[in-house]
Amino acid sequence: MSSAGLPEFEQLGAGHCVIVVEVLSTWSERRDRVHKMSDYADAGIPHYWLVSFDKIGALTIERYTLSDRTGPYIHIGTGHRDMGPVAVAASDPFPLELLWADLEIAPRV
Repeated sequence: MSSAGLPEFEQLGAGHCVIVVEVLSTWSERRDRVHKMSDYADAGIPHYWLVSFDKIGALTIERYTLSDRTGPYIHIGTGHRDMGPVAVAASDPFPLELLWADLEIAPRV
């Protein structure tokens, strides 16, 4: 077994994933919002998050979940950095709390 719990030489596939997080950029935003979202829903990945960044760090986190086993995704919430210190407080697919400060890429000016 590998450190990921998979038999040796088995590749990680969509069936092993419970969440995909895409970082949006100006050149890939449409592909991430439309094409990739559809592909991941078709693969049955239960959660899909889109994160946008600015010069400070993460600015928004959009969270989606499958409406049934094969989609489509439904929007379950959007967090914005100006809404408080907590970026994400989630219990599904696992307990997770992220702070906006943890997602900064540059010091505040």
